[in-house]
Amino acid sequence: MLWAVAAGFCLVGNVGAETVASGWLPVVDTASATSQMALSLGLTTLLCLALLIALVRRGRQLQAAQQRLVLAATGHQSILSSLPDPVWMKDRNGVFLACNPAFAALFGKSIADIVGRTMFELTSAEQARQARRRDAVASESGRPVDDEEWFRFASTGHSSLLLTTRVPVFDDAGKLAGIVGICHDVTELRRTEEELRKRASYQRALIDNFPFMVWLKDTDSRFLAVNRPFAEAAGFTAADDVIGKTDLDIWPGELAEAYRADDRSVMASLQK
Repeated sequence: MLWAVAAGFCLVGNVGAETVASGWLPVVDTASATSQMALSLGLTTLLCLALLIALVRRGRQLQAAQQRLVLAATGHQSILSSLPDPVWMKDRNGVFLACNPAFAALFGKSIADIVGRTMFELTSAEQARQARRRDAVASESGRPVDDEEWFRFASTGHSSLLLTTRVPVFDDAGKLAGIVGICHDVTELRRTEEELRKRASYQRALIDNFPFMVWLKDTDSRFLAVNRPFAEAAGFTAADDVIGKTDLDIWPGELAEAYRADDRSVMASLQK
């Protein structure tokens, strides 16, 4: 567009410069200059019109994609409402298009109060900025992205650790149309995992402080845990290096078979 305008005026300017340089009074072909300017303006108008059509078409594509998202959510609203986990859907600008009652309960609001708003209108600015950054990560990666965040339920006042999976949705042209989010409460799961880690560390501290060899096997005689004296006797520098191995992997064949026979006898008799 700018090039067409510049070309039209440069052509007229060059004619004037040559005329002055020759020392003659300028003689302007009015019809020719008018025709050239009209051509330039005509090209400019066509380019502007083409750009406007492209923008309108693109806007309609995005609007259609968002409408499909809304229709999809609306058409499956009964399914969304029956899900115990919070589910939401946003457009590419972060405006909520749909959600289920479980998600609305996070904010102590109705679904109608959520749709059409952004996180900045529902929660603190810091939490809204975090949500926007996480949405951007999912959008740029083009694949589902998981993240965890502590969230305080406005309806009950309690806090839970939510695992949110963000899934970017694209239109027919491959452009981002919106994001779907599915939240899951993992508070108890993470607490259980932490408790198991603590117990494992307690067990490790206990058996490592025995001066004699200690080991634990499964029913297939694979080592599940050993202490440091056992690992050193077997020729390993770390106890974890023995985990998953059997006697056949660490002892001479005849000795290993004798150990395995002892294991089978103990398991069969249930006696020491």
